[in-house]
Amino acid sequence: MANAGETKRKYFLKVFFFFFFC
Repeated sequence: MANAGETKRKYFLKVFFFFFFC
């Protein structure tokens, strides 16, 4: 499993772009 910190970071990045483009 990948690093929890990096996974959380990627997840928040996806959410950020999702709200940014919405």
